[in-house]
Amino acid sequence: MFDELIDEDGPCYVPRAVPSFERGRELLAGACAVVGLAHPLRYPDPEAALALTPTLDALEVHYPYDGARGYRKPTGAFDVADVERVAERHDLLVTGGSDAHGEILGTTGLSAAAFAPVRDALEGAV
Repeated sequence: MFDELIDEDGPCYVPRAVPSFERGRELLAGACAVVGLAHPLRYPDPEAALALTPTLDALEVHYPYDGARGYRKPTGAFDVADVERVAERHDLLVTGGSDAHGEILGTTGLSAAAFAPVRDALEGAV
């Protein structure tokens, strides 16, 4: 349903102007406490996406990359272990979720203990 409505051929599709990574990072940093990269293995070039993470606060590690529930299974040389290593190397907050790319929400996420550092970062910014 999601793709049928807003995909490039869908009746509700609206093209968008995407700012540069640097400008987007700047705008988000001014608007929120934590700026992160979502589902890096879904990008056409995961290596290039992960190369941007040193300037971020968080990285989505936990995501339903198994290809189930309508999510596109990633192909290529990178896997979740690589994403975990990048998060650790750059001391990034680890996030996770299944957002709205499929028909079922809440299939992947963080435990309460794993979410605690994210919560603390958000509370510390208030």
